[in-house]
Amino acid sequence: MSKINVTPFFKFRQVKIVEQKVSDDLSMVLIKTVPDERYIPVCSECGTKTRSIHSYETRIVRDMNMFRTKVFIEYTYRKIRCHTCSGIKVEKLGFIDLYMRITRRFAQYIVDLCKYMTVADVAYLLEVDRKLVKRLHKEYLQSAFGKEVCSGLRVLAVDEISLKKGHNYLTIVADYETGRIVHVGRERKYKTLKGFFKKIPKRERRRIEAVCMDMWDPYIKAVTIWCPDASIVFDLFHVVQAFGKVINKVRNREYKKAFGENKDVIKGTKYILLKNRKNLKRKESRRLKELLEINKNLSTVYILKDQLKRLWKYRYKGWVIKEDLRGL
Repeated sequence: MSKINVTPFFKFRQVKIVEQKVSDDLSMVLIKTVPDERYIPVCSECGTKTRSIHSYETRIVRDMNMFRTKVFIEYTYRKIRCHTCSGIKVEKLGFIDLYMRITRRFAQYIVDLCKYMTVADVAYLLEVDRKLVKRLHKEYLQSAFGKEVCSGLRVLAVDEISLKKGHNYLTIVADYETGRIVHVGRERKYKTLKGFFKKIPKRERRRIEAVCMDMWDPYIKAVTIWCPDASIVFDLFHVVQAFGKVINKVRNREYKKAFGENKDVIKGTKYILLKNRKNLKRKESRRLKELLEINKNLSTVYILKDQLKRLWKYRYKGWVIKEDLRGL
């Protein structure tokens, strides 16, 4: 190995560099350090300083890459006799956590990459174990978002996500105004939301003014019982989705009643009726126009679908009433 000067990049307190090597093919850098005797060892558990040295140990850990070159640090640390803990403990070092095989800054770099890349991509890019990346990301998420803060809530949003096939769900509760996740519960049952509301003091539950959700009976039951003063608001996506089923029923009924050319026009128009008008292709737009011209019932429900979406754009009840009267 040939020597290079990398000391300025490794200004760690409590240790000093005694040797630095780089492989001939530039694939690896090895930094050797020893304890800096100017610093008194500190117990990694209680933080007590002591000069009583029990023994010396050596480990090798991975550090951040230098360009595309892997960097390893071989460091010697001290085991100390801690009188506060009454035992043999490892000294606390600023650049490495106890029992970790990578430095703190490398661990932080991995977590930062996980904000923009998948766990598999990060592991492949840095050539580290995927389990390590997943564990570091999980620990970060737990520390940043694991604590439930259930105070100051005014408007909630409740929805579920599917983990995998077989009706395996998680219920997500979010602060609608900030987007902050305040609770994650297993399954999508009444008891799931009940467990969340039981954690909230009664005075805080009374401050909840509205809960936005889909039309799922267990959620409705939980909000009705535990937050009786809150308004239940069904979200636009699920309402339009439910109305889409109504449109399809009307289409099937009209198809059975139709004859000749009209039957051919209605056939295969399910998704054309459900699509937003702006997303239709030119051919689909022409067919929709023809369909609405020949069938009054389908034209009516299609117009109602657009009117239904407009309800969520109003901020005041009076505007909705005024618009309805104008339509009459």
